[in-house]
Amino acid sequence: SIFVVRNPYSWLQTMRTVGKKNVAMSTCVDGDDWLYKRCTYETPLGPNAGIFNVTYTSLPEVWNQWTDGYLNTAEFGINKRFVATYENFVGSPESVLEGIAQFLGMEPPPKGWTVPFDFFERVSATKTMRSNTFMIKVTNKEKYQACHRLDPESQKALKYSSWRCAVFAN
Repeated sequence: SIFVVRNPYSWLQTMRTVGKKNVAMSTCVDGDDWLYKRCTYETPLGPNAGIFNVTYTSLPEVWNQWTDGYLNTAEFGINKRFVATYENFVGSPESVLEGIAQFLGMEPPPKGWTVPFDFFERVSATKTMRSNTFMIKVTNKEKYQACHRLDPESQKALKYSSWRCAVFAN
């Protein structure tokens, strides 16, 4: 199995933005308490998956549970897995493709892995991710709430910088 995981803070901000437009998730992101209220995700695996109305303790718990599942696939009988981060896909797609190919036992093409892209768009996206400017839209109070709800072990396993929660206490 191949999984892609996104920085939890970036993922939360995206869910906040996209979720307001997504009926299946709108109750999870409405209101000032969006980071700590119970969240019922109507179709967590898509409308055709047959799984409906899953309730989580909070929106950060969605990221925690999904990521825990990706990192612990052996518990579900999946002994071989490849986990890539969204940030690596954007910043270094060739190396991610090489990793996937190795995982699948594929030989690289004669000219190596190449990805067509808009150079300026990728540079801009990479700069945003590295500078954490996606966090500008989140208040310190929200960062503090998220920090205390996101699993530090999963963040560490994926080499995401763990925020020092005390920094956002004020």
